[in-house]
Amino acid sequence: MKWLATVLILACSLLIFSDYSSAGSTGDSPPEDGVWTINQPTFVWDEVIDVDGLLVNAGSLTLENCNVVVRGDILIDATTLWTNSSVHYYELGGSDEFVIQSHFTIENTKILVNLTGWNNEGIKIYSGSTVTIRDYDDDPTTIEDRSEIKGDWKQNGYAFFIYVAENVQFSASNSFFGNMSLINMYSPNAVLTNNSFNFIYHALWVHNQNLLFDNNTLTEVYGAAISLHSGDSGPMESAYAVIKNNTFSNRDIPEYWAEDARFVWAGSGYAKIFNNIIEDSHSALVFESSSEYTYAYSNSINNITYFCINVLGNHSKIWDNKINDCRGVDGIWINAWNVEVYDNEISLCLTPLMSGFESGYGITTSSVFRNTREDFRPSNISIHNNTIKDSLRGILADYDIDDVKISDNIITNVTEGIKIASAEADECTRVPSNVIVSRNTLDSEKGIIVIDVHRQAGCFWGAHNYTFYGNIIVSGEIGFEFVGNSVEKAQFFRDIELKSNVINSTTAIIVRHIDGILIDDNKIESENGISLIGSLSAEITNNVLNSSFKGIIVGREIVDKPSTGSISFNDIAGTGSVGIQIDDESIFYISDNNISLYSNGIVGNFSELTISGNLIKYSDNAIYILKSVMNIESNSFLHTDNGIYAINSSLEIADNSFFDYDYGYYFDDVTYTNRNNNFGGGAICYYLLDTEYFVNEDGIEECNEYLLISSFRFNLIIKGDSEEPLSRDFRISNSFNNEQLWNETNPQGSSEIYVLKSLCLNANGESELYNPYTITAIHNNLPNQIDFNLTQKQTMVIILDTTAPQSELTTGNLLVNYNTINLDFNMISSDEERNYLIQYLPGESSGFYEWVTLGPYTEESVTFNGEDGFSYRFRSIATDINGNQEVKSGYDFEIEFDLTPPSSSITAIDDQDFFLVDGFKFYFRNTPTFDFQWFTDNTDVSYYEIKAYHSPRMDYINFDDFIWNKKYNEIYLEQEIGNFTFPDMGIYSFSIKCTDLAGNSESKNDYDFYVLYDAIVDNVTFSNVPANWGSDEITIEYLLSDPSSDYSAYLAFEPVDQKDESLEWYSVPFSNSEDFSLSNLNDRMRYFVYITVTDRAGNVNNPLNTTQYFSSSGDSNQVFDLDYLPLEIINGGEFLVFIDQDLDGTYTKTLQRSETLSGMKANDYFVDYSSQKLYFGTSDGVGFIPEVGENMIKVQYTGYHFAFNVYTRGPQATGTVEYEILDHNMTNIMWYNEESTTSCKIQRTTNISKGWFNQKTISPCDAGNYTFIDTNLRSIEYKYRILYIDAFGHEGATSFASVDMTTYQVQETNEATTTLIDPNLILPASILALLITLVGAFLAYRLRAQEETLLEQESIVDSRPVAKYKIEELYLIYQDGRLLASVSGSETTVDSDIMSGMLTAINDFVQDSFTSDEDLGSIDYGQNKIVLERGRHYYLAAVVYGKVDRFIRAQLANALRMVATNCPHLENWDGDSSQNNQLTNILNPIMMETNDVTREMVDNYITKRQVSVTSKNNIANDFLYMKINISNYSSNKLELGKIKPVFDDRILSLHGVKPDVLYSFNDNSFQIGEIKSYTEIKFDLTFKIKQKGLASIDVELNYFVKDKSNKATSRIFDGQL
Repeated sequence: MKWLATVLILACSLLIFSDYSSAGSTGDSPPEDGVWTINQPTFVWDEVIDVDGLLVNAGSLTLENCNVVVRGDILIDATTLWTNSSVHYYELGGSDEFVIQSHFTIENTKILVNLTGWNNEGIKIYSGSTVTIRDYDDDPTTIEDRSEIKGDWKQNGYAFFIYVAENVQFSASNSFFGNMSLINMYSPNAVLTNNSFNFIYHALWVHNQNLLFDNNTLTEVYGAAISLHSGDSGPMESAYAVIKNNTFSNRDIPEYWAEDARFVWAGSGYAKIFNNIIEDSHSALVFESSSEYTYAYSNSINNITYFCINVLGNHSKIWDNKINDCRGVDGIWINAWNVEVYDNEISLCLTPLMSGFESGYGITTSSVFRNTREDFRPSNISIHNNTIKDSLRGILADYDIDDVKISDNIITNVTEGIKIASAEADECTRVPSNVIVSRNTLDSEKGIIVIDVHRQAGCFWGAHNYTFYGNIIVSGEIGFEFVGNSVEKAQFFRDIELKSNVINSTTAIIVRHIDGILIDDNKIESENGISLIGSLSAEITNNVLNSSFKGIIVGREIVDKPSTGSISFNDIAGTGSVGIQIDDESIFYISDNNISLYSNGIVGNFSELTISGNLIKYSDNAIYILKSVMNIESNSFLHTDNGIYAINSSLEIADNSFFDYDYGYYFDDVTYTNRNNNFGGGAICYYLLDTEYFVNEDGIEECNEYLLISSFRFNLIIKGDSEEPLSRDFRISNSFNNEQLWNETNPQGSSEIYVLKSLCLNANGESELYNPYTITAIHNNLPNQIDFNLTQKQTMVIILDTTAPQSELTTGNLLVNYNTINLDFNMISSDEERNYLIQYLPGESSGFYEWVTLGPYTEESVTFNGEDGFSYRFRSIATDINGNQEVKSGYDFEIEFDLTPPSSSITAIDDQDFFLVDGFKFYFRNTPTFDFQWFTDNTDVSYYEIKAYHSPRMDYINFDDFIWNKKYNEIYLEQEIGNFTFPDMGIYSFSIKCTDLAGNSESKNDYDFYVLYDAIVDNVTFSNVPANWGSDEITIEYLLSDPSSDYSAYLAFEPVDQKDESLEWYSVPFSNSEDFSLSNLNDRMRYFVYITVTDRAGNVNNPLNTTQYFSSSGDSNQVFDLDYLPLEIINGGEFLVFIDQDLDGTYTKTLQRSETLSGMKANDYFVDYSSQKLYFGTSDGVGFIPEVGENMIKVQYTGYHFAFNVYTRGPQATGTVEYEILDHNMTNIMWYNEESTTSCKIQRTTNISKGWFNQKTISPCDAGNYTFIDTNLRSIEYKYRILYIDAFGHEGATSFASVDMTTYQVQETNEATTTLIDPNLILPASILALLITLVGAFLAYRLRAQEETLLEQESIVDSRPVAKYKIEELYLIYQDGRLLASVSGSETTVDSDIMSGMLTAINDFVQDSFTSDEDLGSIDYGQNKIVLERGRHYYLAAVVYGKVDRFIRAQLANALRMVATNCPHLENWDGDSSQNNQLTNILNPIMMETNDVTREMVDNYITKRQVSVTSKNNIANDFLYMKINISNYSSNKLELGKIKPVFDDRILSLHGVKPDVLYSFNDNSFQIGEIKSYTEIKFDLTFKIKQKGLASIDVELNYFVKDKSNKATSRIFDGQL
């Protein structure tokens, strides 16, 4: 009918609106914007609608096939139908709502809800509404027409829910709900069928009754899919829910949401949950305590990670469910009253522990989550007819539940079948009570376990009334296990019955700490039958045990609580070790048992037993007793090895029967009574060991072999006479000598414990006596014999003589230089001597060998021959008459045979500076003190004798001709350092001889070494040195005082016509065997020369640092000759004179130098620099006159050997020739001669091309004004000049003067004649002169520009001054010695010890001189100079290598000024170095100036090497980079220079050169142009590496000096590529 009505309505609509288009509306049409308000019946179809709200206030609204967007409130207050449409609701703020308050049908419509926050609810359905959500065709098999309500939880994280108030008719079918929170259902009678829920937090919260939830599918649910809530009205609020045929799967849920996911959470009762499929979830069914009368049945539950079924509601039933793979707590968890769980199938519960609890049970009943008060204990729980398999555990009952019945269950393939356990709560141990476990079938590792796992003493609930009957248990490990509380004085389990069970397991029953257990009528197949430990009043009766190891075992664990009880009427059979075993002070009555086939029928250990009426047969020991008290009566022992085997026990034995035995009694240290016992058919009645024999009163004794064998234990101890234990062979024999024991005592001197017979009574009553016994102890292969009678257990001690004798071996001296010695023997102890051995241990420096034995001897002395170089250790080994031999670990004495003389040598302390002369070591010394030391490889030297001889000769040739005089003879006892003072100059010979401790003396034919003591300084004498020289080369004659000395020559120079303030000295070649020649001398230069001499004795003669001493006669006008020419002060020379006024060797008075001899004052002296003479006083009494005294005058000065002036060019003709015409044929020639020459000539010519003609020669031609009148001249033009000639023939001419004799006019009157110049001519002439001047200046400028261009072309590569020095370190140091900052050169690495020493030297020097206002100067430190520059509060120290000049000091002073400006805080520096960062920036520019300079470059400058090539290299990325410096250290410029690199082009190829210079392909060379004097150039070469390996590169430098071609080749690389 509904379908038909719909068709009619649509047909009418088509007729009425036939003139409309396919989309349209009736009633209140939707606006283009704003809120859409409905107040009349409205029908909209096929529209796309976007409004700011939807208010259905009155009338009705039907949407068909519309696409609607609502951005604001939706209010349904009138009948509304949405069909085949899509509605997108945007909640734009917290006040927006989607409210339904009328009839609302959603049909095949998709509703999408967008929220902006969590506080917004979504869709609210208020009371009185009817809401139907359905598909279009009401067919659950089609999903394309279903309705969908979903949100955007996944997208923005806000989940909406649907609120359904009370009194709403709500139904949802064949629809989809997703991406939302929940449906909050407060209305009763809700129906939800065939729906799908996906990605939802809670599908349904139910707060009212009669829910029908049928055939729905739920996936990705993040909380409880269905929550049945209780409320203020009580637990019945949502009762009577029916949840059936649903599928719930959470397979794809994210792991972090998984813990909240479950299918049903029931907080109210009367729910029926059945035929549901629940899988892949955290929990399945959770029934809270308020969910009474809840039934769950026929559900399929699979893959659950926490609770499968959790029952907390009373009166619940769980049946016919299939639970598989419950990986959480347990399969079914029960914590309620009146619960029945039956016919369930549970498998794969395998989780061992969950939330701190044991898990993996199929079914658990527990009160762990309930109140622990007595009146709240869960009870009346029935678990029956369930199947549990393939799980970790079966059934658990724990805590204090009551009235539990576990019956008819099948439990297979689990580790524990049924477990009843305790728990601890409220400081008490709680255990279930009134438990019946019956008719269960168990196949498990452990069958039934009753265990108190908690150990709380004092408070104990439950643990009583347990009944286990009719169970069939097949287990691998234990059938029944009862474990009570093992805490001392704790209450035991009580009232337990095990009846009529069938048990097949390794151990059938284990009972621990149980009070009052009955084990009755059980059938047991096991290795161990019943184990009873620490239990009271146990009764074990009527059981059948077939145990392969032990039948019944009784013991205890708790002090003062031994087990008690009885074992009776049991049939115990097996092939194991014990039938019944009672241990640990237990008290038991064992009666009427049938025990067979055990090694021990009954065993009592440390117990108190009554054994009565038992039949024990086919055993090794019928009864085995250890340290026990027993009453043994009326038992029968058949077919046994031993009837009663007892050890250390007390027995009452009566009325027993023994038949077919080896021993009736086998007693070891036993006390007993023996009454009316019958022995028959056995071998030996009594075997008594350490036991007294008592007669069997009224008994029968029929033994086939012996009635009695009495034996005692015997132990032998053998000691020496010092009570030391001895391990010795011994023999024991009895009186029959038919039983002999051979053995040996152990290292403690004790033998084994032997059992020796004392008495035997045979079957006929005849005696056999074995006493006396004989012991024979063997010592040193000699017998010691003792006899004794054995009547009791005995330990015998035998004392033997074991003291060895003592002896010694002696001789004479222990160090001998002969071969044969005597060895004397002496017996020290009082033992009687038998003989002795001599043992010796030979050895040499590498160690001793093995002992060698001689003898035996009986005489008192023997001889021995030793070997040279060997030591021997001797000892004697004596033997006494008892065979004791002396034992020595050491030796009596050690002797050394030394027949070889020792050897020694002597050298100077510094043994590195000797020379070999004719094969002899020769030292040279210039000081009178000589230190020496001596050596030997011998360790046994007694003393050393050292001698020294003297010869006055100095030539050290033909020592055989020398006459020696002894000057030294000393004896030394050990190696040390000797000292000798040479009394005279000459040659000294030294020798040493040593004598060893054995008296062997060293023999030598030659002296060890020679010393030449020479205190005279060698010198060189020059002759015929000219004062002036006219060539650039000179050879000077000289005479050497000793050609073997080392000579070095140094040269300085200055211009002839000026004095340099400081001369720079350069090393020049000097050969001992060749002429002394100097070349490349420069014109008009004065050269100074000095020679240093260093002889082999170390004497140094350095004229620059000359010190001379003079003795004074006290006279006036004393003149002394100086060894060298003093260098004048103006040239940087130094001349100081000191006077020792009191002749104490200290020169305290300093004299002043007078400029003239006659001008001397009282403290003055005068030095004549040219005559090498020193003057004190004059005949007129002026000047200082020293008093009489030897060496009282000390002179220090800077000296040199000679000086000469060089003139290689003509005289300087700088004067101007002037003239005056005196007459028509006469002129006066005038000139000024600036310097004297040998001669000068006045020359004249009328034509320069025809040459000059001498008019007059003046010789000598001294400096001054000259005139020459030339006459007889004609009226023509003459040219005059002056030609100067020096002593070397060098010529120099002045410019010429032209004399025009035609201009002379004869003056006929005496009146003055004035010539006037026309003023009109002056200006043009001036202009002409100016033009000429400008043109000349312009031409000069052009010529100068051309010249400069030419010079630039000649110097192709930029040059710079050569390196005179390198700054290697800079230290800025505060005035108190603290270091402010330091920088180092790029190639400078200073060892920390060197730096420390350097700073110490600087500080010591500065502290001594900082208070002075004078310049700090410099310090010589090794090869460096430390230049110091003072600041106000600090000073700057520069470590310089090379020549220090004024420029360095200027740089240091400038840096100090910058420090003072930029770092004012240093005036009062507190030591904070963080403010000093900019100091390095101030110092770095000074360091960078010489960063590229090397020491080699500085050395080349100092030695004035003409040309030097230095280089650095770097290899990177298959390229070799070379940086090359070419330095010109000569006074000449190098012209037309070019370089040519020479290398192997198979290995390298030239890749580039910087700067870019002209390259010649013809000869592979580069043009470098001119290198000026004392400058250098730099350029870079880059080579491509074509092949790895060794390579070398040379540079050929070609250049011209004064038109003379030169060539130099340098190796710039030689190494591995």
